[in-house]
Amino acid sequence: MGRYLRIALLFTLLGGCASFSGVPFPEAQRDYQRIGFYGLMVPQVLQGGRQLIREPLGGTYHYAEYVSPEAVSEVEGIIWEELQNRGLRELLFSEQLKPAIQAELGRQRTFEIKELLLSSARESSLDAIIVGHLYRYKEREGSDFAVSSPASVSFDLHLIDVSRGQVVSRYTVDIEQKSLSENLLGVRRLKNSGFRWARASALAKQGAAEALEHLLGPRPQRQGSE
Repeated sequence: MGRYLRIALLFTLLGGCASFSGVPFPEAQRDYQRIGFYGLMVPQVLQGGRQLIREPLGGTYHYAEYVSPEAVSEVEGIIWEELQNRGLRELLFSEQLKPAIQAELGRQRTFEIKELLLSSARESSLDAIIVGHLYRYKEREGSDFAVSSPASVSFDLHLIDVSRGQVVSRYTVDIEQKSLSENLLGVRRLKNSGFRWARASALAKQGAAEALEHLLGPRPQRQGSE
């Protein structure tokens, strides 16, 4: 299972379509001292399948595809690295939080996922939780300069304020690289990739940086940097 805690969930399957947007978060509330990253939850979708699910933290809807355990670990590692690069004062990953989660599971037979997270967070003296869902992770088929199918990544991150017991911000990443002829609005991202077809890990890294900036604010400038 890797170093991140896996949380098994039942997702509600629905028909129809949905739209997503980031939820703004007041600037004054971003200064958390102790944050726990609980990793990514994955909808249970059969390999090769695609389902519309309702995620349990924010109640939003998203199409989800099968994601391998290796891909989950890769995206979690990318998010963890981005968190570490932000210079937060105290940052815990889920391996350190397992004892509190296991204690809560031992005390109750049924639970709401948010309440389980909050109980373990209080046990670990956390100020905030970052947790998310991974909906899609598809590697490109082809090379840097020619593909038959481009890479695409979709996940969300939620920021939970432990003292308030609420999800206070969330951000959804949904990126599929397109050629310039297909999407003129994507010229900035295509230029950033050197006009090459990106790998899924590069899209995930870009998405993680955008999501964490939305949740936690701009990355602090290091002393001596301009």
